Amino acid sequence: MAEKLSSLIKQYFNDSSRTVQVKRGSTLLKQGDFNDKLFYIKKGLFIGFVEHNGARKELFRVSENQFLGLYSFFSGRFKSSATVVAEQDSIITYIDEKFKKGIDKGGEKLFEKFMPIVVENLLQRQKHELEISVEKEVALKKLKDSERLASLGQMAAGIAHELNNAIAVLERNSAWVKNIMAEMLERHEKQYLSFYKNGAENGRKFSSRQVRERAKDIAAKYAVDENIAEKLAQTSLAIERIPEDTIMDKGEITEALKFWEIGAAFYDVGIAARHAAHVVKSVRALAEKKISRRSDVDVNETISQALSLLSSPLREIDVKLNLTPLPNISANRGELVQVWLNIVKNGIESMSQEEYKKRKIKISSSYSGKQIVVDIADNGPGIPKELLPKIWQPDVTTKEKGIEFGLGLGLTIVERIVKSYSGEIKVQSRPGETVFKISLPVL
Repeated sequence: MAEKLSSLIKQYFNDSSRTVQVKRGSTLLKQGDFNDKLFYIKKGLFIGFVEHNGARKELFRVSENQFLGLYSFFSGRFKSSATVVAEQDSIITYIDEKFKKGIDKGGEKLFEKFMPIVVENLLQRQKHELEISVEKEVALKKLKDSERLASLGQMAAGIAHELNNAIAVLERNSAWVKNIMAEMLERHEKQYLSFYKNGAENGRKFSSRQVRERAKDIAAKYAVDENIAEKLAQTSLAIERIPEDTIMDKGEITEALKFWEIGAAFYDVGIAARHAAHVVKSVRALAEKKISRRSDVDVNETISQALSLLSSPLREIDVKLNLTPLPNISANRGELVQVWLNIVKNGIESMSQEEYKKRKIKISSSYSGKQIVVDIADNGPGIPKELLPKIWQPDVTTKEKGIEFGLGLGLTIVERIVKSYSGEIKVQSRPGETVFKISLPVL
C-alpha cells in the first residue's frame, strides 16, 4: 500500500503549478460548492464539517500524506459534501477533472489505481466518526455528572445550616457533659480521675496489634485475666505508674476502666462531631470550595483520628501502622481525616466476606524529596481491572465474589481533596492486595 501510494504521488502530484499554500483558518471548500479537484496534503491539517440547525458537526480530518475530495472526484458529483478549513498552515497539490479525462483517454483508469486508497479513506472516516461519537458520549456523561454534582452541592448548601447547628449542639453539649463529669470525679471519685482524663484527652490511640502486644506484657507482669489486660492495653496510661494494688483489685480496676471508656467515648464524640461538619462542607464543596487551612497540621495525627472514627469496624481487623515522623503541612485537618477515612472504609467493606478471616490493613507514611507519601493497603479481593479507571467517578460500586461495596462519592471527594493540595493519588489492585498511594507536597 505504501509503495503504491508513493508511486501515485510521484506520477500525478508533483506539478508545482498545481501546488498551493493554504493559511491556517482559510476555507478551502464550502459545503455544496462545486469542486472537480482531488487534493493531496503535502503538509498540514484540514477539518471537514457540516452545519445543521446552527450546529457544527465534524466529519473528518485529513493531514499529511492523505487525500481530500476522493468521493466527489471519483463519483462525478463534483460537489463538496462538507466545509473544509485549514487547521494549520498547509501545502496541498491537486489534479482536476480535465487531468483525469486525459489519463482515462490514454487507456489507464485512474479510479482503479486509487481504489485501495478510496476504501482506506472510507474506513478512516468511519473510524473518525466513531471516535467523535465516543468523545461526545463521554463529554455528555461528564456534563451530566457535573450538573448532578452541582445540584448535590446546592442541596447540601440548603441543608448545611440546620445540620451544622445540630452538630454544633452535639459538640457543645458533649464538651459540657465531659467537663461536668471531670468535676464530679474530682470531688467524689478522685482515684478514677486520671483514667477518665486519659480517655477523654487521648482516646483509643493504639492499633489492634499494639493493644495485643501491650496486653501480653500486662498479663505477664501483673497476672491479671485477659479481659482486664486487654482493656488496660487500650489506654495510653503508663502501666508502671498505676498502683499495683489497684491493678490487682479486680473490682477497683474494672470500675476505673469504665471511667476510661466514658472519657474515650467523649473523645470519639468530639472527633465525630468535627468530622460530620467537615463531611457537610466537603459535599457542598463539590459545587463551591472555600475551606480554611492551617500551617501546623500533622498528617500522622489525622491518620490516627480517622482510625479512631473507625474503631468499631476495625476491631476485627489487624491494623499495622508504620508512621514515620513528618514535617507539618498547611492543610485542613478535617479534609485529610476524610481522605484516610474513606479509603480505609472502602478497604473494610471489601474485606467483609466471611472468607477474609485474616483481614489486614497496613498504613505507612514517609517523607522524601519534599513529598509526604501515605500508603494504605488491604488484603481484600481487589478492585476488578475494568473498574479501576472508573473508581473516581460518582456512584461507582463493585461486586466481587458475591460482595458489593461502594467506591462512589467518597472517592470522588477524596480525589478532589488530594488534587486541591497539588497532590497525587494512585491505586494498584490485584486479588489479595489493594494499595492506595497518596502524595502530598510540602511547600
